Amino acid sequence: MPKISQLTLAAPTDADTVQILQDGTNKKTTAKEVSGLQAVGVGQSVTDLTGSRTINTTYTNSTGKPILVFTQVLASAASSNASVAFIVDGVTVCGDGQYITSAAGNNYLCTSYIVPDGSTYKLTVSGTVALSLWSEVR
Repeated sequence: MPKISQLTLAAPTDADTVQILQDGTNKKTTAKEVSGLQAVGVGQSVTDLTGSRTINTTYTNSTGKPILVFTQVLASAASSNASVAFIVDGVTVCGDGQYITSAAGNNYLCTSYIVPDGSTYKLTVSGTVALSLWSEVR
């Protein structure tokens, strides 16, 4: 199947066929081919992995599709400071400046990231925080 740089979906012409505009050319393809596209959320569901994920541990996306990762950390100690970073394939995609400062109450930081298929990823933290949520669309 050729790589698609622009995809426009039209109403299906019958139960098994959809029309797409691929690079300016009107073509027909099967619904099965369209569903095989590597889009986040297509054929995937949200999975709570909080009990099996830990901070500062490297994981590999081996699902065959990109995934969407949601994390939430909690700083609850008085006067605690923390820095959070999310790293994909050794590259910091978010972090260095995401700080949590907790005075008397609980402070949560929620983040989300897309991880390509075959990539490694991890959540790193400095300071005193606890992982309170880790879910993935996979």
